[in-house]
Amino acid sequence: MTANDNATILVVDDEDYIRRMVVQGLQRHGYSCLQADGGLTALDMLAVHSVDLIVTDLMMPGMTGLELLLAAHQVQPNIAVILLTGVDSQQTAMQALEQGAYGYTVKPFQSNELLINVVNALRRRELEIQHNSYQHHLEQEVLERTKDIRRREEEITLTSLARGLV
Repeated sequence: MTANDNATILVVDDEDYIRRMVVQGLQRHGYSCLQADGGLTALDMLAVHSVDLIVTDLMMPGMTGLELLLAAHQVQPNIAVILLTGVDSQQTAMQALEQGAYGYTVKPFQSNELLINVVNALRRRELEIQHNSYQHHLEQEVLERTKDIRRREEEITLTSLARGLV
């Protein structure tokens, strides 16, 4: 696995020890990390920092990780989110994925397990950004060609009418 040196990861957890452990592990693999002790602080940081990925605790006072996920997408729509949690619940995991989480990791976790989730989330995010850009480009191309076809149809119609009047 290779680190994306340009990726910025925001680690959000109300437990200082967990937050620092995650940050240290990610930094060892070349990632740039920011830290927040809760969802509201994270949102404040998102307002001023461009972030590629959020790794967040699920259960925090003030704002849950799922609430942060939804709010973060309002601030930075292309952001990826991985949830860390002590709640080993298939229902909660499915809810998180349905709401747009890129991953769901149960505490305690192995550092390589989190790293694999991070690498996969960043790759998926990049592919989605490329896909959206390509789709936008194709839509613009279709609009331009449609305008060109309509313009040519008008020219043909005008030419036909002019010939018919002579």
